[in-house]
Amino acid sequence: MRRTTSVLNVPAPLACAMTLCLCTYALSSCADWPGAEPTNTLNDVPVQIEFDAAGCPKSAKPEALGVDKAKRIVWQSVNAAGNPINVEYVIWLDPFRGGNPLKSNANGVRKSPLFNSDAPPTRGGEIEYKYTIVGTSCEDKPLDPHFRLR
Repeated sequence: MRRTTSVLNVPAPLACAMTLCLCTYALSSCADWPGAEPTNTLNDVPVQIEFDAAGCPKSAKPEALGVDKAKRIVWQSVNAAGNPINVEYVIWLDPFRGGNPLKSNANGVRKSPLFNSDAPPTRGGEIEYKYTIVGTSCEDKPLDPHFRLR
């Protein structure tokens, strides 16, 4: 007679393997869940996007942002006092067809994807990129900050 561990009448080794697979899948799918907050690590460069009361982006700080290719940017919407607020926005890095904007979560947070290690070099070893922040409730007043990629 076989020993079972579940109501499904599955042999114990198979039940353990199935449980491990399901747990691994569940944990890996949470990483990009829209409501999940990005984890801040040593490889994150924080940027605060100040929004006004109408939901329009006013500034991005720090203004002179330098980012190493091995790092990622984490944007957070804040009020004039620098406190986190729940304002959703979209960041456009690529205006061409097929380019996907980066959408914040409901908490006003968005982590950048990894940078392409093949980004072209320039004089001084840094590349300056412009990106556009558009508040979802204020699409007619975008903000165009820059960052330097090293």
